[in-house]
Amino acid sequence: MPLRKKRGMAGDKTICLPIEEGIEYDLLLQNPDGYRGYLDKMLRKYPEIFPEEIEKGYKLQGLVTSKRQKLTTRRIRLKANKEGATSS
Repeated sequence: MPLRKKRGMAGDKTICLPIEEGIEYDLLLQNPDGYRGYLDKMLRKYPEIFPEEIEKGYKLQGLVTSKRQKLTTRRIRLKANKEGATSS
């Protein structure tokens, strides 16, 4: 299994998810259960892109839209340390 990178104190708080062919990202964002299932699948497939603490659980925290990038992302909160992150 690939090693996960350690995060600094401030940490990199963005997780860039690979979106597989056939997945409609905007529809996935609007479906919390579907998004959680997809995130869990990506966690198993690509553990190296996630912080180690995610294995202790996470909570979906809503959506954030970047005006500059015109991109909507989903926020998650890690249960282990109550730290927020954005997955896109």
